Amino acid sequence: MSARTIKSISTADLHRLLQRGAEIELIDVRPREMYDAQRVEKARFVEFSTLDPVAIMANRKAPPGDPLYVICQIGRRSVKACERFIEARYGNVVSVEGGTRAWAKGGFPIVGLKKGFSCPMLTRIRQLIPFKSKNANAG
Repeated sequence: MSARTIKSISTADLHRLLQRGAEIELIDVRPREMYDAQRVEKARFVEFSTLDPVAIMANRKAPPGDPLYVICQIGRRSVKACERFIEARYGNVVSVEGGTRAWAKGGFPIVGLKKGFSCPMLTRIRQLIPFKSKNANAG
């Protein structure tokens, strides 16, 4: 399955939906330590390694026709999770472009951020994929 077949939404568009009061269902497929460190408030934890599309869809509170939004750290894992849903014949899934990193970079609200929190996986991701802040060119 190609990533081109996966529906996606920008963090700005997702934020607008939430601002308008839309009742959306958003799952965060990152490891627990990353989810606990920082997440979108509406996100529910479902670790990618234990993702069961059939169980998730059977237990949804949203109407069956409503999209299920999927977020991760930078957008790759959410696309893979969406592919799993599509393979299980649940096509109305939407990957959040750029993940939690893009959400935070956009200045949208984050919960769970712990000062002094150390997450080895997040540290390694930051080493591999440098994050440029808006103030990187200031000064």
